[in-house]
Amino acid sequence: MSSVEALLPVAVVALATSAVASAGAKYVLERRGVLDLPNHRSLHERPIVRGGGIGVLTGVVAGLLTHSASWTSDLAVLMVASVLLGIIGFLDDLLGSLSALFRFAMQLGIGFVLAIVLLDPGRLNLLLAIPLILISTVWVAGYVNAFNFMDGINGLSCAQSVVAGLTFAAIGQRRHVELLAVGGVALAAAALGFLPFNFPRARMFLGDVGSYGIGCFIAGLGLAAIRFDVPLEAAFAPTAIYVVDVGSTLVRRYRRGATLHEAHREHIFQLLVTGGWSHQKTTATLSLWMAGTSLLGLLTLDGSVVQRVIADVLILGLALCYLALPRLLRLSHPSISS
Repeated sequence: MSSVEALLPVAVVALATSAVASAGAKYVLERRGVLDLPNHRSLHERPIVRGGGIGVLTGVVAGLLTHSASWTSDLAVLMVASVLLGIIGFLDDLLGSLSALFRFAMQLGIGFVLAIVLLDPGRLNLLLAIPLILISTVWVAGYVNAFNFMDGINGLSCAQSVVAGLTFAAIGQRRHVELLAVGGVALAAAALGFLPFNFPRARMFLGDVGSYGIGCFIAGLGLAAIRFDVPLEAAFAPTAIYVVDVGSTLVRRYRRGATLHEAHREHIFQLLVTGGWSHQKTTATLSLWMAGTSLLGLLTLDGSVVQRVIADVLILGLALCYLALPRLLRLSHPSISS
């Protein structure tokens, strides 16, 4: 298992490569007019370069290649799958004409491959393997889209990537899983390399290339964690806030009869911004919530049954408090319309 010192070159290379590649991407994309234009869904008021996620993915790949000892078929497939989905996202960033059906089909197909490779279902009973593969396939496609939906304010998806990356790195070190340790460090460092372009002031967005590629990488790390018997809470706690936000928003819109795939500004984080919070305050708050659920998830790694139950209850409590934030904001500012 790699020591912290051995992982340092991964972090340095991933961060530096991401920063340089992001700067290059901004230069090229800006001149090609690849811009995200403000619309009724967005929370930005001016055109912003989109597609900067290519820098993050480049940083992740460079970081992984730095640590040759970590190379396995699992890591190679995860990296290739993330890059492939990133390419699909990048084509949509450039052309804006890829059908939603094609993109979702590709997400499901790549999710299926990841489920087969990362979970190694051949070691399981067939009655268990089939539903596990199906659920995992939907998980990858679902989280990729959740990551895309949540990439709407300055720094938020960078924060999700850093928190998830550091959490998986900690799990990998604790459970001696090289894939999680190296993959987590590369992801966190690459996201930090992109952060100055997106926070506190947005000069570039990740775009679909970032949402698809990074979302796939995080979802795949979660599946890999399950493969190595990491508790479900620890494996999915880093993504809990994104899943809770998107899930609750879809439920609210479904109950109201709204079109689910239609663009909107009804996510919890969007309600906080339209309710008066700045992008910076909203991102900082969600970062604390993501860090909180992740730390509670880590408590389940070696704890007793009682400790695990307590962590589960607290994670649920954090999720419920997060859902209540817009209402609490309205109560504290009665003049704000609901």
